[in-house]
Amino acid sequence: MPEGSAASIPPALQRAYRIIIFDWDGTAVPDRKTPMPALDRVLERLLSAGVYIAPVTGTNVDNLERQSLLNITPAVRRGLFVCTNRGSEVFSYAPDGTRESRHLRRASDAENRALATGAEALQRTLQERGLDTQITYDRLNRRKVDLIPLPERSAPPKAIITQLIAATNARLAGAGYDGIGEVIRLAASLAKTAGVEDPRITSDGKYMELGLTDKSDSVRWLLANVAKPNSIAADEILIAGDEFGSIGGITGSDERMALPELPSAPVVSVGAEPNGARQTRSRHRLHDNAQPVPFRTTAPMKAQVGSANGDPPSAMGSTCFSAAVASPVSTASSHSTVTFTLSRVMSTPNSLNSSTTTNREERFSVGLWGTHVVQMRIPILCRVQVYRL
Repeated sequence: MPEGSAASIPPALQRAYRIIIFDWDGTAVPDRKTPMPALDRVLERLLSAGVYIAPVTGTNVDNLERQSLLNITPAVRRGLFVCTNRGSEVFSYAPDGTRESRHLRRASDAENRALATGAEALQRTLQERGLDTQITYDRLNRRKVDLIPLPERSAPPKAIITQLIAATNARLAGAGYDGIGEVIRLAASLAKTAGVEDPRITSDGKYMELGLTDKSDSVRWLLANVAKPNSIAADEILIAGDEFGSIGGITGSDERMALPELPSAPVVSVGAEPNGARQTRSRHRLHDNAQPVPFRTTAPMKAQVGSANGDPPSAMGSTCFSAAVASPVSTASSHSTVTFTLSRVMSTPNSLNSSTTTNREERFSVGLWGTHVVQMRIPILCRVQVYRL
């Protein structure tokens, strides 16, 4: 898509945002070496317009500055909040453009020992089945385990993630494992045994990372320290990444940015998403190769409605409620917040005293007359629209 063109952008995205939160590798840049002058220009324009820019990444701040951020005029860098090391660090910039540390989560000696013990326990367990792995120790608050340490897989680009996942799963299957997902579950169990109270585990198909933080910590810091002080609503925040869907049987690392407390923040995927992106939270989940996915849920709802002069209300607002997502999308315990429109249907007050149940797509109707408080438990069949970029 040409720079600055809106021709291919879904209508839901063609509006102003006050914070743009996005993954770096595979989303903003194809790799960490390619110069990105077009990205530099876009970031400069957005920052100059007063938009807060927040890359959220697993790498360190030096890599982002070297590739792009130091090309931005120092005076406008004050709107940059760089969230690095997978939720463990945040940096901002002074009015003169110099970098400032805003947040640092540093593991204690005991936590570092627990991380190393957990990673080494996984390495030994895999070795018992003939699988060689390599551990990277010098990452802040995490350890990386290379599940496929082969020369031809030393630095795979994001463009071949589908082939990489297939190769890694085939390697693990040869040792009797049911793909990356089973190894992740094994790693979580071993980490807890080693003393990691809340192991945060992600995988990009090649590496499994065992850590104390993840991208959800970055987004929560941004909400508390940027959005809240500036009265920025959830629907004024745009979240973008390339790994929202399943990666070898586990949720992609970028899904951690789509917090349940941000139900109305649009989420965009620009990645291959070989297994599709999960349809569990936002109004629009945007990615390349999926279709609208139905899901069914049941939750309590309260709606305060009213009318003038005893007539039926001529217009109704919206109400949100939280609900657990069930099969066929996922059996996980994640939560969704969905907005449904209450439309006008003439009825008698007595009809509000009994339980009402309906199955509709995207909206449901409730009988209303006069001013009442309606409390019901309604199963809803919803379709989440997916756009192709």
